[in-house]
Amino acid sequence: MEIESTLASEESVGDETFVLDNRLNKFQELFSMCIENVYSPTVMLTWSDEEIHTFFMVLNHINFYAPTDASLLLFSKFVSEISEDNSNHKNYRKQLEQKLWKGWQFDELQNYKLISGESSTYIIPEIKSKKKNQQKGHKYLRVTNPKLLYEDYIDLSSGNFLVVVGSTLCSPSKRFTSWYEKRAEELQSSEFSVVWLTKQFEESRFSNVYSFNKEHTHIEYNFVQAVEDWPFITYWGTPTIYFLSDGKLVAQIVGWPAEGRENQVFEKINEYFAIEMSD
Repeated sequence: MEIESTLASEESVGDETFVLDNRLNKFQELFSMCIENVYSPTVMLTWSDEEIHTFFMVLNHINFYAPTDASLLLFSKFVSEISEDNSNHKNYRKQLEQKLWKGWQFDELQNYKLISGESSTYIIPEIKSKKKNQQKGHKYLRVTNPKLLYEDYIDLSSGNFLVVVGSTLCSPSKRFTSWYEKRAEELQSSEFSVVWLTKQFEESRFSNVYSFNKEHTHIEYNFVQAVEDWPFITYWGTPTIYFLSDGKLVAQIVGWPAEGRENQVFEKINEYFAIEMSD
């Protein structure tokens, strides 16, 4: 697929090269130009099981990279209209539930469960929002207990920050967090703050992140509900480390190979934060 070859690109700003994530726009274009125009319940009645499966996989793929209200609505409609007798179709229904969860469509998820009558082992959390006059900065969701997320905001307009986009599940992120914990006291005593962010991808991530945060003293992942709340984050591959100084994005490090990238991290801290660090 042509889209797969254009998932990411690079952009140079001064001496730094930044990785840009193109998946959201590319898959949204695919959905609006092709998928919406192809689907209708009448046409679907003429499809073979293979054609239904292909269409499902395309919807599944789009929702993984670029979930939107429109694509989730079509996903729900498609699944509600296919036969319940086919075992594959039951699996489609289960995956729809996962997509609703991934898209934080909790009201839709509750309605879907009422309509389908299906039970679930997944916890559907409550989100407590801040008052309007307290909503300043970049929005994130703190994991406070297994059933509750608290909306919070952070102002990055002054001071030095490392913003880590990571995952509790991917191997490179695990390598980075392992390295960070070994240097945590030194890093946290320096004149910058570290913000940990993770996107909601699978239905099980909520409980996984909650457990991870309880087990790690120096790391606290927070959920991102909408990527629009973090416009300077141009690439959501994990781990990606963003360096900000007084609200300006000054550097980015993507990935954490087996040998690590400690020297690169310290070099950028020295260069942009004027803090001397050594390996």
